[in-house]
Amino acid sequence: MVDSQQRYFDNCQVPPDQINLIELRKAWGNGSEFYPTKFPMKNDPANCRNQIETAKKERRNLVAWLNNEEFKCRKCDKEIEDIVYMVYNCDNTKIGGEYMPRKRDRVTEKCQWSMDVLDRAIKRVNDDRISLHKAVQEFKIPYSTLQKRYRRLEQTSPRLGRKSIFSPDQERILADHLIHMTNLFYGLDSMKFRQIAYECAE
Repeated sequence: MVDSQQRYFDNCQVPPDQINLIELRKAWGNGSEFYPTKFPMKNDPANCRNQIETAKKERRNLVAWLNNEEFKCRKCDKEIEDIVYMVYNCDNTKIGGEYMPRKRDRVTEKCQWSMDVLDRAIKRVNDDRISLHKAVQEFKIPYSTLQKRYRRLEQTSPRLGRKSIFSPDQERILADHLIHMTNLFYGLDSMKFRQIAYECAE
């Protein structure tokens, strides 16, 4: 690898001699983000910088660059093959304005109980003839919840949030489609996948 390309791997997590276009395409398909560490353009650096920022926002532009052998800047007609050799960063990848994957933080204290605990509480009330208040203190279940569930003949798992639009089979089909696109080295970001899900829901 030439020295001009070596400069772009100063902060890279992968050894420079192990990175090539195939690896870049593979990592891009897995949803990782590529971004340049420097802007080597001299003729018109401002236009080249805008071009790079556009490519970061529009995945198709950068994918097209990776699929071509020659890389030219449309604004200043400057070879930009060095831009293709970018930092491969797998941690906290930011795509489409959001970090992927996202970790959901629980913001409510509702439904902290499980079906097993509920069944044991109801069985204790029926068999041992204890009051609902004592069962609430013993099993840490809200009184209104235990009272409502105690009167039911059939118990169901607790639910939070809105009713799901897609069935489990439909969600599995969408997940398989996402994995299939990733295997084709054309991973979908969260915003694009939301658009697909919205179109399917319509």
